[in-house]
Amino acid sequence: CSMSALAQLPKGQIKLAKMITYGDGNSYIVRFPGDGVEYKITEEDLAKAGVKCTALWASLLDYAERKKFPNNIGSTGPDGDMRGVQVGLSCITGCRADLIHPGHSNNQELSSFIFGAVSSGNPITCGSAGRIGRRNVPVFECHAYTIIGFDPARNMITIRNPHGHKSQRFTFDEDPRHLQFEQLDDGVFKMHLDLFRESFGSVCRSFI
Repeated sequence: CSMSALAQLPKGQIKLAKMITYGDGNSYIVRFPGDGVEYKITEEDLAKAGVKCTALWASLLDYAERKKFPNNIGSTGPDGDMRGVQVGLSCITGCRADLIHPGHSNNQELSSFIFGAVSSGNPITCGSAGRIGRRNVPVFECHAYTIIGFDPARNMITIRNPHGHKSQRFTFDEDPRHLQFEQLDDGVFKMHLDLFRESFGSVCRSFI
């Protein structure tokens, strides 16, 4: 998802083009910004590892991150106090990634954090924690999503599931007028800031 967040932006597409190149034979070379290591990958490697994202570039970056962090060693940061979405986004952007916890912040702090990234065209992701609070929320449990828009006048956040058109569609019966949640196409949905705070445990942004 961090990868999807990057790819949906013009600047992110340029960075992806620099990160993935053709190797010899049927191989690809992945280079993360500031890493200095070349990760050579074939489609056979992807098949053996069971890495099958909806796009080849995403599979290549997914597999390269697994090689960079074998058995998840280092995936929580040098001090072991970082979230996976934070480390992943920092890895593929080569820039520092900032994290905020929606449940521990007020609406003004959260909206400013999101609006700052969205308005400047920088990648921002959010990780769901499944059932938070007293009601079921219309997102997958323990899954990463991309934030692609924010309407501060209505406090509505536009979010995309990286599974795209293969994403499960949700309904939210408590909200027939779609003031809190609206399911769109291609894995995209809109969610009010209040419901977002119940649905997501972390939000991560990086400025590239």
